[in-house]
Amino acid sequence: MNLQKNIAESFRSIFRKGRHNVMKILSLAIGLALGVVLIAKAAFEQNYDGFYEDSGRIHLILEAFPSRTESSLPEIYPTTPGGVAVYLRMLSPEIETSTRFTSLGEGSTFTLTESKDKLKATYAAADSCFFDVLSVDVLQGDPKEILSRPLYAMVSESIAGNIGEDAVGKTIVLDGKEDAVLTIGGIFRDFPENSVFSHLDMLVSMPSISCYTWDGSMNLIGNDRYTSLIKLKEGADIADVQAQTDRFIQDNFSQMMEESGIEFGLTFRRLDSWHASAPQTRNMTLLIVFIGLVGYTSDEVSRRRKELAIRKINGAMMRDIAGLMNADVIRIALPSVIIGAVAAFFVSEGWLEQFAAKAPLGWYLFAGGALVVLALSLAVATYNVIRIAGEDPVKSLKTE
Repeated sequence: MNLQKNIAESFRSIFRKGRHNVMKILSLAIGLALGVVLIAKAAFEQNYDGFYEDSGRIHLILEAFPSRTESSLPEIYPTTPGGVAVYLRMLSPEIETSTRFTSLGEGSTFTLTESKDKLKATYAAADSCFFDVLSVDVLQGDPKEILSRPLYAMVSESIAGNIGEDAVGKTIVLDGKEDAVLTIGGIFRDFPENSVFSHLDMLVSMPSISCYTWDGSMNLIGNDRYTSLIKLKEGADIADVQAQTDRFIQDNFSQMMEESGIEFGLTFRRLDSWHASAPQTRNMTLLIVFIGLVGYTSDEVSRRRKELAIRKINGAMMRDIAGLMNADVIRIALPSVIIGAVAAFFVSEGWLEQFAAKAPLGWYLFAGGALVVLALSLAVATYNVIRIAGEDPVKSLKTE
């Protein structure tokens, strides 16, 4: 009996009494719809900050300290003093450019001076090279000029939309700092959700920082609050930058470290691997989406052992049994995929997408996940067929 006949026969048995196929299909469809979220979430988490132009050349600068535990691994932190990125750019010929920024308020409010309307934003002080490293589209204004000019700022497209028409040129004050009036000089496109910087709504020019906090923007020691990034020249090796940095620290700070008893260093991590390398991201698993199908195939093989034994006694070959079992998997999986797709489509804009932390539930993710699930299920079914093929059919009948 060929696979086409097996599939036809299998689909005709969907509503056969005692097989509970409808319940299996609905249960699997629900599991698959939820599985799509897990697949989308995993893909989302593994693809942070890979969308920048030349993302492979962008590195985060990290501070490294000797471990305070028995672990030999150093403790690393994703912030540095403000001057580190600037000095490294001058130190290393392998660095094309660098930038740094520091938070001035997360989820804080600001006021439009003209209308007195209050809006909420997360803002940071950033230098003029910010968009040379992080290539988010600039929709209006010259960021080099704006972020070099005291009391000027750039806002995201979303914030500009909340402000209304002609956001550029309007003046605002950050709450608590009403004496420092900022002029909006430009607009940048929102950071994608799969970026560690997706929270940034407003960039205040670095020369304005003294209006909001102590100015440590050129410190090499202390005030370790800045996110610092470098962009390598094409073909440059981060190992060369690391060697130059280590020599600089040894030449300039070894005596201070010896006197204070505090050791420190700098290291680098590609920005597009920083989020994915976090323990909570690495430990994310997709196996949940496979449980339903794996459980189904194992249960189905066990339930149909007697039927398969009779077929073997009547001369059925392994390929016949394999075709029958794979047809049964398709009978359950195919309707489940269709129902699950419809379910995922209708709920993806609601709570399911919120559950996935705004992970993009694209059809390519669903299709890819469904194909993986089907392939795994067929593999499990085939494995069970091979196992059953090696059993004594008479003995199998006696144990039923």
